[in-house]
Amino acid sequence: MPCLISPYPCLDLILICFEYISLPYRALTLPCRIISYLTFLNFCLSAPPVLGTVSPGFLIHREGSNAELFCEATGTPWPTVTWLKDGKELMSSSHVSVNDNKVLIKHLVKSDGGVYICLFKNTVAQVSHIIQLVIEGSAYCWPMFTHFLYLFSRSSDTRLL
Repeated sequence: MPCLISPYPCLDLILICFEYISLPYRALTLPCRIISYLTFLNFCLSAPPVLGTVSPGFLIHREGSNAELFCEATGTPWPTVTWLKDGKELMSSSHVSVNDNKVLIKHLVKSDGGVYICLFKNTVAQVSHIIQLVIEGSAYCWPMFTHFLYLFSRSSDTRLL
């Protein structure tokens, strides 16, 4: 139903009408009896999305582990959520699960690192939260450098400290 004062969806609320009688010896106007009919009031509700519980803005996870990102928001009408990674819409895949306000990434690889955004929209406004995910790899020694250290340590005139 369209609203007369707002372009946003409206709720029909039932309002029970009271007949008021002023009693001359009291300063207050008191409800005396309920009229036998009901009227409908067109009441418009709308509120922009407001963030609730969210993941920290900066996360560090090890390569091979799992990461869960989450964002919650409320608003009227209820906001829809879209997840973005590095500016592109994030879709579920074999190791990424996008489920409303949560994203689960299994067996992290370096390419999973980046900037994730949860974007909540309704007919009033939109709000977002940014999460930067950094993937740490395990320590790595280049084979050539390792071989050089071995040869250097075997030399009779040098010692490693």
